[in-house]
Order: sequence, then C-alpha cells, then structure tokens
Amino acid sequence: MKVLAVDDTKNDRLLLTKILLSADFDVESACNGIEALEIINNEKPDIIVSDILMPEMDGFRLCRELKTNEGTKDIPIIFYTATYTEYEDEKLAMLEGAAGFIRKPRNNENN
Repeated sequence: MKVLAVDDTKNDRLLLTKILLSADFDVESACNGIEALEIINNEKPDIIVSDILMPEMDGFRLCRELKTNEGTKDIPIIFYTATYTEYEDEKLAMLEGAAGFIRKPRNNENN
C-alpha cells in the first residue's frame, strides 16, 4: 500500500515516514500541499496522512483540492496534527472529507 506522508516539519515527517515504513508501507513524503499534489499527479497513493498547519498550502486546502477532483476524490486522507486538537477542529476536518483525525503526541518537558 502506497502512503503519502505530508508534513512541513522535517522531524515529524521523518518520524511518520519511519513509523509507516516499519509497518511495511511504501512511503513517499512531501513538505506541503503543493508538493503533495505534484506527487499525487505522478503516482497516486492509496492513502494520505497529512499535517494541517503548513505553509503554501495547508492540509484543509489539500483535502478540498483532492475531494473536488474526480481522479483523487476517493483517496482517503487522515489528518495528523499538533495544532488543531480541539473537537471542533476534528469536526471541521471530517466535514472537509477526512477519513480520520489523529492528534500528534505532545512533548511534556515538565514531566
């Protein structure tokens, strides 16, 4: 199964890629929605795991672009976020057409 991991934070993108590779997925990565769309046009992934808050094109806009395109509307997109973590954010993501919503673990340096 081909997975496209989209995240503007290099360390988060590398960690997500490593996790997916360890689960035997074929993984491609992108640093924002624009780069993701270029990859999707060349080789259609089976699923996309994307951050929401990114420069140039955020995850919500990427999702809208995919869901309004006949060739990509059926690709499931899962949001993976540390910024938009409230219930209302998850609700908006699902209304945009997301198949899932995962909150990134928080780093509690005080513990």
